[in-house]
Amino acid sequence: KRKYFGNDFKALHANELFESTQKSYPELQGTKMNSFFGDLAHFLTAVPYEARMYAVDKNRIINSLNYIPAPKRKVTGINIDMPYEIASVEAIKDFANYLKNKKQTGEIVIESRLFSDAKFVSYFDIARQEKKKGNIVDPNAKTTREYVTSLSISNKKQGNGGLEIADLCCYVEYRRLNGD
Repeated sequence: KRKYFGNDFKALHANELFESTQKSYPELQGTKMNSFFGDLAHFLTAVPYEARMYAVDKNRIINSLNYIPAPKRKVTGINIDMPYEIASVEAIKDFANYLKNKKQTGEIVIESRLFSDAKFVSYFDIARQEKKKGNIVDPNAKTTREYVTSLSISNKKQGNGGLEIADLCCYVEYRRLNGD
């Protein structure tokens, strides 16, 4: 970032980088764009990290639950039986099981959504609770507590490298899944 933008704090957003480069990143005019992507690709292969994406097929979840949205109204609290909530908690548990199989620990970094940030903390808490609704024991709770070391909520505009990498990877994967 320092080499191309003159500072380390310029936030990278995949959508702007790939779709409105001239407007959003005028520093990458002409051949600098190819050089930038070459350096970025080198960085991503040279620096040791692992990232995982969790794709949610909302329609499949909605259909499996026979879910019919209620009329628009302000809802207080969290209803863990809703499709987005189910997918979020299951993503956390899947990540914990992945870490357990790799014999590693890891953290979850979530891009801030401002007013809904507290929901993600609730999903994390629910994924770590020993007993689910109906007093049913959750066998994955202990794994989640032991292998997922932290949950961070970060603002990508503040230059969080992990979120930027995830954003770039997810954008490329999204385009690939759509046949681009």
